Amino acid sequence: MAARVRWFILMLVAGLPLAQAAAQEAAPPAATGAGPTTIVGTARAANFAIAEIFKEPVVALVDATRTLPAETGTFVPPAGQILGFATAPLFAPGVAGTYQINLPAQPTGATLDADRDGAPDGGVQVFSLLIAANIVGDSYLFQTEQSGLGSVLRDPATGEITQGSLLVHAADDRRSFPSGAGADGRWFSGDDPAAPLAPGYSVVRLGADGTATVDRSPTATIDTVERAEAASPDYSGQGILESYDSLIERLRLRYSFTELRQLDWDRIKAEYRPRVQEADAAGDGAAYLAALFDLAGSVEDTHVSASVVPGDPAGAAAVAGFAAERLATAAGNLGLATAAVSDPARPNGPTNRVEVVSVGAGSPAEAAGIVPGTEIVSVDGQPTAERLDQASISLSGGKGTAEGRLVDKAQNLLRFPIGTEVALGYRLPGTADVRTTTFAAGEYATGQADVAFEPEHISYTIGGGYLVLRWDDFLTDTLAKVAVMEEALAELQYFASQGYPLRGIILDLRGNSGGWEGLYIMMASYFFAADAPLRYPVFDNYSYSDAAGDWVRSYSSPLALSSPKPELAYTGQLGVLIDENCASSCEFFAQTLQAVGRARVLGQYASAGAGANIDRVLLPGGLLFQYTVGRSTYAGTGDYNLEARGVTPDVRLPITAETESAKAAGEDPVLALAAEALAAEQAAAATPAATPAAATPAPATPAAATPAATTPVATPTV
Repeated sequence: MAARVRWFILMLVAGLPLAQAAAQEAAPPAATGAGPTTIVGTARAANFAIAEIFKEPVVALVDATRTLPAETGTFVPPAGQILGFATAPLFAPGVAGTYQINLPAQPTGATLDADRDGAPDGGVQVFSLLIAANIVGDSYLFQTEQSGLGSVLRDPATGEITQGSLLVHAADDRRSFPSGAGADGRWFSGDDPAAPLAPGYSVVRLGADGTATVDRSPTATIDTVERAEAASPDYSGQGILESYDSLIERLRLRYSFTELRQLDWDRIKAEYRPRVQEADAAGDGAAYLAALFDLAGSVEDTHVSASVVPGDPAGAAAVAGFAAERLATAAGNLGLATAAVSDPARPNGPTNRVEVVSVGAGSPAEAAGIVPGTEIVSVDGQPTAERLDQASISLSGGKGTAEGRLVDKAQNLLRFPIGTEVALGYRLPGTADVRTTTFAAGEYATGQADVAFEPEHISYTIGGGYLVLRWDDFLTDTLAKVAVMEEALAELQYFASQGYPLRGIILDLRGNSGGWEGLYIMMASYFFAADAPLRYPVFDNYSYSDAAGDWVRSYSSPLALSSPKPELAYTGQLGVLIDENCASSCEFFAQTLQAVGRARVLGQYASAGAGANIDRVLLPGGLLFQYTVGRSTYAGTGDYNLEARGVTPDVRLPITAETESAKAAGEDPVLALAAEALAAEQAAAATPAATPAAATPAPATPAAATPAATTPVATPTV
């Protein structure tokens, strides 16, 4: 994934100017020529995510003086950005993109005493290439937009430049720039030798070996660079069995949570290898996909999955064969739908109690008198709780939390091959006796065929005193998402100006599949004003370093983030509604607002527990395997903030036959309960004698929402 902007601090030492003066005498002379007037280059990305994130990239040379030598936690203003344009599509599949930047006669960036001689010569202006995503729709890059693919590489642990290309501008012939990394091997430290620069622009290339070269060509080239570890593996040229062995070795080294999940990669490899050998011998892509799907599910990580390359004919054939085989094992039902419900006395997520939430018209279940609220006691004589423990995951794939697995298993508890005879033990509502009826599984209506919750791409509504804003991910149509959110915030201000202030905002992130860190941080910033900004980062991130042979904490300087359009900053009551399908960046977004005390998180379920960055491996036959490559913890701790646990709601909303039946009928009782809970908290906060914070809202259904018993979290480092 694209790295955040990294910074580092250098300390000056006594006598430095003299040391540098001596170094200058031994430095090679500056390159000759008039200097570049145009910068061109090629943009390549070996990491799959770049093409998905940078749908509408901006090409710019960005003032780099803040990173050389010290970063103050500020962003580059438009005056420090020289915009360019693409001359061939950037990050198109299989094609290297190109760009061009026409240089102004006089740049307007900040200046840097790069040679550290202390002389009053004004220093030089330094720019680095940046290709980044346009999020807010302006031509220039603001705040977290200033992160992307660039022309320099930095040490992930220290933030220091290790190699790359910079554009340097000298106003006259009295300016100098480092010509080597010095004895300590670190660029822009106190012992760097320096050499004079000719007036105008120069491209300076910093080598990993500590040497520097200067390019004064009229049209100079600056290409993007990428860390070797960032490249997404491609095993598509290997055979099925060979690619499987390569994949396992990759996971053994790079999968993030081997210790957390106590995975034995030798055992896993041996368990699935016979199936892969058969698939290899038969050239059977569907069988290979089936083995990979089961392997992924066994890891129990929401981010780990097997899929196919969109539009690939071989992949499409594999998934069709796989789906036909798997669907046959669960094509039959008994004419009802089930869910794991919560404890009526204190809703705190699902329990092993499974109840019927809807019944299909004309189904065997309806004929037997089963109604919503019926408890499923046993299946073929096996107690429900025991059967849930032994059940396998559904076709929806692996689940990263114990709660998520319980929800999935309960929903698919009564799925069988068509024609299977099933002895069902059940207890009707309000009765104590357990009835047992034998059913034959078939393709019956369950009462909720066409009412599955699907998040809006992005939309908002106003009702019940709240503005409700919902969107489906943090990846697609970024410009539209931000534009609609800005429209919603402006609408809220309009209502207030007309004397109709709303109580607050509910961000409905149920079903939000996640996406990109840069977008979730930018969208979160709209809920902070400049005088009370979001102190970021809230979490520490780790990545694997080939050089260190271990996981290292990624360097990140503290930043103060607020609405990129100050007039739209919203600082009122904020609720975030989540469910078990809120995943990855959706979870980071919700937990960030929760951790800093900006929002209350509400939901029937904890989120998916997908807590880090991902990578994808390309396999033969158009197959893909996705896995987790990063780690995230609460800042300053070793405590994973999301992985295998998810975001725990501050207020747990009940899961009952009534709420689930209402969902099946196309209603949204969960949103209504969330609004009631927030209104109750707001009223309690406004009443001096009221019990603070976690007031129980008035029930809209037989069980009321109650505050969750949450795991304490570390205070974010700011």
